[in-house]
Amino acid sequence: MAVFLPIALLVGILLILIHVIIRAQFLSLGKLTKVMDKQDGMHLAKINELSSKDVPIEIAPFVFSINALLSRVGQAMQKQQRFIADAAHELRTPIAALALQSENLAHATTEQDREERQHVLQQSLLRLRNLVAQPLDLARLQSEENVSIQEISFNMVVQDVSADMFPIAEAADIDLGMLRQDENIIVGDKQGRLGQLVRNAIENAIHFTPHGGKVDISLYKQDGKAVLIVEDSGKGIPEAELEQVMQPFYRVMEGVQPGSGLGLAISHEIAQRLGGSIILANREHGGLQFKYEQPLL
Repeated sequence: MAVFLPIALLVGILLILIHVIIRAQFLSLGKLTKVMDKQDGMHLAKINELSSKDVPIEIAPFVFSINALLSRVGQAMQKQQRFIADAAHELRTPIAALALQSENLAHATTEQDREERQHVLQQSLLRLRNLVAQPLDLARLQSEENVSIQEISFNMVVQDVSADMFPIAEAADIDLGMLRQDENIIVGDKQGRLGQLVRNAIENAIHFTPHGGKVDISLYKQDGKAVLIVEDSGKGIPEAELEQVMQPFYRVMEGVQPGSGLGLAISHEIAQRLGGSIILANREHGGLQFKYEQPLL
């Protein structure tokens, strides 16, 4: 009995100490829970990081991981908010122009005047349709997951797109042609996205090439990759802006041609989805070179 009482007393003291220690350790977790509960779900871009102060050393790595996740979520939300704001800004001007052109059409004095104003209005509607479609397409691309890869002939993709673009180039007095094409180039594609990338590359080249200029296309194999090169005879892009032009809604400062500023951003997103890469470079004698590489199958 004399031995049991000291042991019982010691066990009781130990239990009390364990309770106090555990309570003190988990008190900091309770504070973290309250901080998380106070976060505003509507403003995730400005969410506050969790403090690791007074957090048990065993829990600290978990807090750091949560903060890293919150940072990524915040960056994604900021990117989305900028995208929406830029899209709204880009749509504001053409919509205002449409309203003005509609008023002009209503005040046409002759049949010829009415037809001319109607044609201008129709062209504006087409540009607005494209302007609306591209942001939606980019958003759809960024949200695509688990899309299966289909084997496809890169040669056929380039030939089909070139055939579609030839009348546009001819109307602009631009010489569109194939410089080089290796045979049997097989790559992976997802839902026809490769054709969209090729179309964007050729369309941009035609768009920024002056009348009487040239757009040359090359398609070949190199080091286990398919290589597509589209070269134009336009003004090129200032070196300082070559990296920025693939950002959504970015337009070259010296450019005078209208556009949404999304063509290269969409191409860049497609390239990433297909495991490829895009390199833009100014040509020595003027113009821009668009180079796309993708692993062969």
